[in-house]
Amino acid sequence: MSKLSRYLGGLSIVVILAGCSVVQTNYVLPERHIKIGLTELTVEVASAAVQQEKGLSGRQFLARDRGMLFVFDKPGNYAFWMQDMNFPLDIIWLNNKKIVGVSANVPPPTAPDARVQTVLPPEEIDMVLEVNAGWFKNNYLRLGDTMEYLP
Repeated sequence: MSKLSRYLGGLSIVVILAGCSVVQTNYVLPERHIKIGLTELTVEVASAAVQQEKGLSGRQFLARDRGMLFVFDKPGNYAFWMQDMNFPLDIIWLNNKKIVGVSANVPPPTAPDARVQTVLPPEEIDMVLEVNAGWFKNNYLRLGDTMEYLP
């Protein structure tokens, strides 16, 4: 690992050169500990558009005590899809840190060329929590439960 990589904490840099294609290597998302309902969870925080577009795509699994939190600049009706996903998810829709909906057990595509399912929130949201399918039910969450960041 180079001195620059150590200094940047493993964060990759995208270099754009005129007339050249862009190559982006893997990057590490910041992690936060949250509490949603009565359950604590470690999440990767995707707040930049490129991070949000990639999401959990391409991963083979997600540990049961982990998730990905998508944080948007302003409330909206953000669509989510399961492009290149390898496992089903619960998509928990949040507005002002309150659960306003859940899309439970959203399946991955059945084949590489299968039509990709798009999932929409029930109302405007400013955050989305993606966790393993069944997580919402298994942790006894309900609409109206709130999320908080832990130290």
